[in-house]
Amino acid sequence: MKPKLTRELAWAAAQDAGNRAMRKAGRHAWNRDDYNIAAREFDRLWPEERDYIPSSPVRDRSLTEDYRLQQVQIAARRLK
Repeated sequence: MKPKLTRELAWAAAQDAGNRAMRKAGRHAWNRDDYNIAAREFDRLWPEERDYIPSSPVRDRSLTEDYRLQQVQIAARRLK
């Protein structure tokens, strides 16, 4: 039986994608590219939040400066 995709599973898959990119590059911490890869994977799996940032002129929100920080803050709030 295929598990139902939830926001938490989509975020976990996105983190896995970022971790794979980080390890492939031989790093021990994420850089901007790893965050962008994770953001794109999350957007692909969970398109309901793709346009979450209001009044943003950038369509691909993984390219915005504050996107990574916003996603970490959202994830931290949901874990509390």
